Amino acid sequence: MPLIQIKDSEGHGMMIREVGKFRIPPDFPEEVFREVPKLTMREDDIVMANWMRSGTHWMFEMISMLVNNNTETIPKKKEDHMLEYQPMSMLDALPSPRVLNTHLRFRYLPEDMKTKRCKVVYLLRDPRDAHVSLYSLQTRRKNVGYDGHWKNWFTLCLNGELSWGTWFHHVRDWERVFEEYRNLDVHFVHYEDMKKNPLEELRKVSRFLGTDSTEELLQAIIDKCQLARMRFDKLPYEALENGQSIHYEKGVAGTWKEFFTVEQYEQFEKLYRQNMTGSKFESRYRGPVDVL
Repeated sequence: MPLIQIKDSEGHGMMIREVGKFRIPPDFPEEVFREVPKLTMREDDIVMANWMRSGTHWMFEMISMLVNNNTETIPKKKEDHMLEYQPMSMLDALPSPRVLNTHLRFRYLPEDMKTKRCKVVYLLRDPRDAHVSLYSLQTRRKNVGYDGHWKNWFTLCLNGELSWGTWFHHVRDWERVFEEYRNLDVHFVHYEDMKKNPLEELRKVSRFLGTDSTEELLQAIIDKCQLARMRFDKLPYEALENGQSIHYEKGVAGTWKEFFTVEQYEQFEKLYRQNMTGSKFESRYRGPVDVL
């Protein structure tokens, strides 16, 4: 499908690729997206799934180090293991155990996942922070990014008019998947918990994956994967804008409070209640807080 431009209420826009009813970033090939369901999965695959800007790069590095049992920087970008970005031939050639990642909903993933006993690490981040982080990322992308204002970006995102659909639909769809497909072994990781107590949370991930890593290795991985170190260590392998990685930003929780107005906060609260009632995360990312 050709690229299309999505415009906000003031005429500012960004490029996306529309494949059927689904939207993906313009640099994601349509032919790769369409062949994802055919990928042969393996019983020892580890799949990280999440909505955009929820800590995938950080978690990819840490899980890969757990699997490799060392703290050596992974000499590739996480997109090299991304289901909807890399051709099937490249993913097939990866040695086991593969640490794969995706932003897709389950319906677009390999049919094999309905029967294979894959381990899934599902990452969640406060959707308010995730939206702000995605806005910051897109405004840094000069050729295909967004050149509008936060207030209009906020509206586009909450209406699901950009790539990947809404955060709400992504989380609720995957929740239903985990209930229906009991063969999938899932572990939930909250970005905010990882920031607050990284050793305890990485210990849980290690137990889930069965790597049984030592306390010394866990701490060494945490130290190695500090944002400032990853920004430097991963520089040779990441997508760059003006010589800098476009992916690593502040890496903190609560940045959304610098962007949301009271009105936007109330809009978000209303949408959260409408979409997350009955979810296991119903009360996780809502409640009274200070906003600008």
